[in-house]
Amino acid sequence: MNKPIRILLNHILFFFLLFFIGRTFFLFYNFTEIRMEKMPSILNTFLQGLYIDSSMVSYLLFLLLIPYLIFIFFQKHWAFSVLKFLSSVFIILYVIIIVSELMLYKEWKTKLSFRAVAFMSNVSEVMDVISLTQLSGGLFVIVALSFIFIYIQNRFFLNVQTPFFIHPKKYKWLSVFLLLVLIPIGIRGGFQPIPMTQSDVYFSKNNTLNLAAVNSVWNFGQSLIENRYNGSNNPYLFYDSITAKKLIHGLLQNPKDSIPKVLNQKRPNIVLIMLESWSADLIGAFNGPDSVAPNLSKLSRSGIRFINCISPGTLSDEGHVSILSGFPALPLTILTHQPQKYHGLQSLTKYLMDSAYSTCYMYNGDLAYGNIKSYVFYNGFQNVYDKNNIEEKGWKSGRLGYNDAYLFDRMKPKLNQLKSPFFLTAFTLSTHSPFDFEGQRKITDKGEYNDYLNSAAYSDSVIGSFMTYAKTQSWYANTLFVFLSDHSHPTPTNNTHYFPEDRRMVAFLYGDVVAKDWKGKCINHVVSQHDFAPSLCELLQIPHQFKFGKHIFNPKINHFAYYSYDVGFGFVTDSASYVYDLRSNNVNISTFKSKKGEARADSLGRAYLQSLYTDYLSF
Repeated sequence: MNKPIRILLNHILFFFLLFFIGRTFFLFYNFTEIRMEKMPSILNTFLQGLYIDSSMVSYLLFLLLIPYLIFIFFQKHWAFSVLKFLSSVFIILYVIIIVSELMLYKEWKTKLSFRAVAFMSNVSEVMDVISLTQLSGGLFVIVALSFIFIYIQNRFFLNVQTPFFIHPKKYKWLSVFLLLVLIPIGIRGGFQPIPMTQSDVYFSKNNTLNLAAVNSVWNFGQSLIENRYNGSNNPYLFYDSITAKKLIHGLLQNPKDSIPKVLNQKRPNIVLIMLESWSADLIGAFNGPDSVAPNLSKLSRSGIRFINCISPGTLSDEGHVSILSGFPALPLTILTHQPQKYHGLQSLTKYLMDSAYSTCYMYNGDLAYGNIKSYVFYNGFQNVYDKNNIEEKGWKSGRLGYNDAYLFDRMKPKLNQLKSPFFLTAFTLSTHSPFDFEGQRKITDKGEYNDYLNSAAYSDSVIGSFMTYAKTQSWYANTLFVFLSDHSHPTPTNNTHYFPEDRRMVAFLYGDVVAKDWKGKCINHVVSQHDFAPSLCELLQIPHQFKFGKHIFNPKINHFAYYSYDVGFGFVTDSASYVYDLRSNNVNISTFKSKKGEARADSLGRAYLQSLYTDYLSF
């Protein structure tokens, strides 16, 4: 075979081999997610992946086109060296992406995307979350794999000895034809009217297999392109503006009559405890086991608990915006990384301050993480405390910050100093990876979730002790305690990011200010995390302009919850749920018994997302 053509084909073959190995790593590392699948389905991942791999190879050849043309026509050694160098750079990039994905997928159940890069851009946060062993191990794997793959490339696939041989021009033009004709066809995935999309390789009900089929670099590049485009245009325009507004108006109607009296005081103190990464699965009163969090279970049974509260996002920064601004999470978009958008957000804190509340925010980690600090300061808290202004000298810090025992110890004097009525927000820490709390480990048999469950048990014991203390204080009788997860978390029971059950979070109100008739109430209907800001304002009779939440105690509201993930949305009602993947244009889950019900869930979910993003662009 003519040498230029052979080198070109060898190079293409090497890229396919590289992608094959990366896909094998992904499947092997996440074997627990696919262990119930039959072997033909697993092998089909490789067959389906060839299609999107072909597109990625075509992109690479396009980037290498100039040195390839010089090499083919003039057979310059430097051009071939440039080819090998650029290809080696891509190998290193590919290895970084696949190793990052392996570490990411266990926690987020998603491939590497813009959101993950935005998170990892804060190097100090990543260093605190990832242990030194994990970091050094990951770097070692990246260096070792990069060296091995580059060696294989240079030794077996791009091994050309000089001097080069002279070849007939017809072979040179054949090589050029292969490059210039096949590259655009390969990039768009064939001759079909619509270019390739990620959905073209989805084939299984098991999303891990679908994601394994997707080329990691292709997916990452697509995510960056989409997010850049989404910054100034609404990619979720499903309806004309009049139709979308009509659907949303009917969905979010909040009739003002027949509102029950839930509190026995008009202006109680409010202590908002944001629970880091707490799933409802951890609490017996929320249909979980009583062994992990008996204190929270007991407290919630004595208050008003919402056992079907859905978190719209999966990150702490999304949870803050949802809880304090009543603004749900968006696919691929992180609001706290865009301070220029804050002016468009409502603020529960500011509404309370306008009603003479004194305010305080407390956290024992670093608020710079996720750029939450800028958002907290935008909310106008009169006092803000994090790990950087801790005065106690003898406290021992973990990698992410001081554990929850120190947080609640720190709260005690502050609560006694605040002028009533006050609004204190406390954000817990110990249930965030790396779970390096100080305390006894009570749970020994839950595999990869052992550290998470033990940290929850520890945090629960700390909260129980704090509440015992709080009941002895003068301000207790006039205080409403609001317990809300910032987001949920995978558990041994629910560990995918697509099922609504995986988004069930802890949500309950507690305190002597809860009306006697409401104590011990269990609210079964679906509510959202972002419903609580407008609901608190309604309970306190404070005017507000929250647009996307509803009054959870209003008997005439529609019972539904919206949530987002990287490339789609979920729409949940009391009786069914619907999850749609926008990138693959595929229904991931639908438990509606009728096509009419499913179609309505689809239209309402789309209209909600469209309206949400339209508002976001207007900020």
